[in-house]
Amino acid sequence: FKRCPELMYRALTLHNNVIRRAKYANCGSTVQQEGDSYTLVFHDAFDAVAFCLQVHGLLLLLCMNHACRNA
Repeated sequence: FKRCPELMYRALTLHNNVIRRAKYANCGSTVQQEGDSYTLVFHDAFDAVAFCLQVHGLLLLLCMNHACRNA
């Protein structure tokens, strides 16, 4: 955050949006959140695994889009 606060704020905002989007899509609830750290609960293990896969895929897509724009 110290070297590029604007860039880090944007990255944190994108990260949080991905987490929230996947949480709602997979019936999750937030127990606690601070910065980029979340404690979430899900109805069952299937929902939790689906959440993880969705977050991983969305963050990878964001990284790939960023890399393509900056190539």
